Amino acid sequence: MRRLLLIVLACGLALAGAAALGAWYYNRPTLLKVAVARDTEDHKLVFAISHALSSARRSVRLRIVPSDGAAASAAALDAGEVDVAVVRSDVALPAAGQTLAILHRNAVLLIAPPEREIASVADLAGKRVGYLRGPHPGDANARLLDAILAQYDAPKDSVVKIPVMRQEAAEALRAGRVDVVMAVGPLASDALGDLVAAIGQGRASPVQFVPIGEAKAIAQRMPALESVDVLRGAFGGAPPRPPAAFETLGVTVRLMARETMKNSVAADLTRALFAERAAIARLAPLANLLEAPSTDKDAALPVHAGAAAYYDNEEEGFFDKYSDIIYIGAMLLSVAGSAVAALASRMTAASHSELDQLLERLLGVLRAARTAGTCEDLDRLERETDEILVAGMGNRSIMGVDSHGMAALSLALDQARHAVRERRAHLAGGRPSASVHALPGSREAV
Repeated sequence: MRRLLLIVLACGLALAGAAALGAWYYNRPTLLKVAVARDTEDHKLVFAISHALSSARRSVRLRIVPSDGAAASAAALDAGEVDVAVVRSDVALPAAGQTLAILHRNAVLLIAPPEREIASVADLAGKRVGYLRGPHPGDANARLLDAILAQYDAPKDSVVKIPVMRQEAAEALRAGRVDVVMAVGPLASDALGDLVAAIGQGRASPVQFVPIGEAKAIAQRMPALESVDVLRGAFGGAPPRPPAAFETLGVTVRLMARETMKNSVAADLTRALFAERAAIARLAPLANLLEAPSTDKDAALPVHAGAAAYYDNEEEGFFDKYSDIIYIGAMLLSVAGSAVAALASRMTAASHSELDQLLERLLGVLRAARTAGTCEDLDRLERETDEILVAGMGNRSIMGVDSHGMAALSLALDQARHAVRERRAHLAGGRPSASVHALPGSREAV
């Protein structure tokens, strides 16, 4: 019985340990590596996201891996060096990537001083266009300008493309080094608003915004691009800047994950982004532009299945995700319980079998004592009784039987010793022996 209790206790501790290990494994945070261009507004945004997820103790955490631009981030995702990447839809989209969320939409702004009298893209022929470039090498904006010119059948070499930094753009226009500035960024960002204000500063007439009227046609041909409407007064001012709404081209900046990422992890990260958006926006206002991508099956850029399940309210619950594990675990527990019960039954049967053997030996001593003819026979029977006692006391299985079994063994020992004593007295004094009752259930029982 004691051994059985130890086995049951060990099994219970093992099951408790397995449950604790399973709970830790299920609740431990998932760490994802995210690639983002260093020293950019997107880098600040991702840092804010990482801080918010850690502060809220979300199940998904981010470790930032700085890169040398959106193309490098996409390459890192394709190479499997990171789990998530911030990419621009018109810059080397990763082949193995799928969208989790749209971080923000960037609009293409062609800004000219009023004296240049540039009313359309066709007027850019023969002009010098200063396109803004970031802190990293790459000519994504120059290639975007070429795509715009191609729509209007303007040769690439008909426009002189000059890279300029954002802080130099207004001065480059004033100094005549460029005729038009091309900027790409979120319409609601402070950086783009400050640029527009700086270009218009000190001018009697408002700056000109060159519309891209065929933006929808360009986007239809190039799905990575889209048409964007710039509203009247989008950049403030009096009179408003711009004075009238116009259409232009746009690109999206997306948070993309590897297609092999678990659906549950993708859903957790997407949910955390939107749940913590207010906290993220306190550190990076760009988070206010976070939005869900289209989950239509014919969407140009695929959305990760886990993120789509979150957006469409089709996420699997705990029992949906782990029903197979729960079912198999229940089966294993049932088998383990049956095995323990069978082992316990076998051990109990073994202990009763050994007890029955000892009782049979004691009954044999009792019967032999009644008919013993010499004191030597009684000495032998007494030694056998002692051996039975020693065997019973030394056997842990017998010591673990229930109280009824121990009572039967004790009674049998007493009766056997009593029979030996009475028979010895009879042989020594010639007196008739007293009747000795056998144990209940024996053939000599009266």
